[in-house]
Amino acid sequence: GRRFESDHPDQKNTKAVNASLDRLVNSFCIFRDTAKLGDILSYFVYGSAHKSPKTIKTLHETLNPFIDNLHCHGIGHHLAITRQRVEGFIWEISQRLEG
Repeated sequence: GRRFESDHPDQKNTKAVNASLDRLVNSFCIFRDTAKLGDILSYFVYGSAHKSPKTIKTLHETLNPFIDNLHCHGIGHHLAITRQRVEGFIWEISQRLEG
């Protein structure tokens, strides 16, 4: 007869391939008090062996404009990035796409 339980588990494994990357980026920044946002971006992009060349290219194409935007607003340290700044960047992009 029919099976009652699904072949898929009820809860997904939440550990991502890059789950420990936040620890790596934070430890990188601790040892470099003046870590530049571009350095942090590169460390993030190349910090995992599980990224294809296309993924790396896409990350750079997406995140480099964000870093440029942060610099334009006088933000040079990763801990100064706020949710409002991220949302503001997304809003600015959406305005450019509409215009």
